[in-house]
Amino acid sequence: MPSEYFRFVFTNQEKARAEKEAYTVNDFYGAVIQSQIQSGSGQSAGMAVTLPLDTSKVEEFINNLAVSADKLGLADDEHAELQAEVKTIKAQLESPRPKDSIINEGLSSVRRILEGATAGLAAQLLTHMARLFM
Repeated sequence: MPSEYFRFVFTNQEKARAEKEAYTVNDFYGAVIQSQIQSGSGQSAGMAVTLPLDTSKVEEFINNLAVSADKLGLADDEHAELQAEVKTIKAQLESPRPKDSIINEGLSSVRRILEGATAGLAAQLLTHMARLFM
């Protein structure tokens, strides 16, 4: 079809109104996961939906980590912090109502500690941890 069929004609009033409006364009490149994005609205409500954790996978990871922790080559304070996070996560997993937010924070701390580790085993555990969120 010729392009003249797709021509839009705006009234002067529509043009004047459009000039007064502010527009925001957000371009996202890559995954936008568990994010809340709100733009151009002062009176809107948001809702976040998160998927429940697979506690069996978390438990498997934490058990592997507990067995391997001494081989990671961590400094004493890092090792103690890692053990504390493991205990916190295990306590939540044993709870009749485990709190995903506490488990997630614990896993985030574990990740930070492991990222600082230089041993090759830490990289393997991080790979295993990444599978929890895929």
